[in-house]
Amino acid sequence: MNLLLDTHILLWALAKPKQLPDKAVKAIYQANAVFFSPVNLWEIGIKSTIWPEYGIKRIEDIHAGSLKANLQELLINSADTMLATQFPMIHRDPFDRLLMAQSHNNQYHLITVDEKIAQYHMPYVIIV
Repeated sequence: MNLLLDTHILLWALAKPKQLPDKAVKAIYQANAVFFSPVNLWEIGIKSTIWPEYGIKRIEDIHAGSLKANLQELLINSADTMLATQFPMIHRDPFDRLLMAQSHNNQYHLITVDEKIAQYHMPYVIIV
């Protein structure tokens, strides 16, 4: 099983690993490969001012930390962006919609704490 990390899971894994739910830790350790997305970096960069508890100064540090933690980068393609526009408007967050599309198109399990994503009943989502 391959995993794609939602942004909160990525931040917790890098900056506050004790906040990771046990189910997330178990899934990460059992995964064949664990991925982050440029979407995570985009979201963190935009929202870093409302997440001061992470002390994010430079988005480049998050990227470098992800690679240092042996996470693989899952690039975004046109099919991902097109699918993200086709989901019902249950969840309006463009970051999560794009992560859901990447997860679906690559058949990677998206690991998240976001209950709204569960409402899509997608086969490749793990709610922790």
